[in-house]
Amino acid sequence: MINIRYEGDFFINHSLAIVNREICLELTKNPEINLSIKSNRENVLTEIELSRFKPLMDIVDKKQEKVDFTIRHQWPPNFSIPEKGKLIIMQPWEFGSIPESWLEPFITIPDQIWAISNFNKNVYIKDGIPQEKVKTVHLGVREDLYQNDISPLNIKTNKKFKFLFNGGTIHRKGIDLLLKAYTQEFSTNEDVTLNIKDIGTKNI
Repeated sequence: MINIRYEGDFFINHSLAIVNREICLELTKNPEINLSIKSNRENVLTEIELSRFKPLMDIVDKKQEKVDFTIRHQWPPNFSIPEKGKLIIMQPWEFGSIPESWLEPFITIPDQIWAISNFNKNVYIKDGIPQEKVKTVHLGVREDLYQNDISPLNIKTNKKFKFLFNGGTIHRKGIDLLLKAYTQEFSTNEDVTLNIKDIGTKNI
């Protein structure tokens, strides 16, 4: 039996919480894993949304005599040392070099770091984190939601080249840099358009 404590946001609507829910739902299906979760924030999901995640609600703060691994996936990263077992920090990073304040804790505290892409992994290694400490854990796809046979969205424009930004229009995501670069490079007379699909303005 492997005893895992998983810490992060779960019952709210942002990307890290969605990832945490889906990973932990799969872990609950494995009879060889004893899982407990620590939810950092209060639930804001509806009862309908929560119905799918009852297996997770049942193991919030579940007592464990033994913890082999603590997995943390949250923002900002939490570098505190767990009372028991090894520490894994799963930390996406979209920007190039990591913040300087992260480097020493990343090197000295977690037993392993999970990156969500090879680009992410290479950033950590380039910044000085030992290669053997960093592993790539790719995110999956919900097959019940993904549809590869639907028609593309019809955007009402005659412009031939269409840029798409899909994400939160917040400083950390670089929306200000995108708008500045786009307006410097293109005018309204050129055959391009920028489409912004904004998410998370009320909870990121």
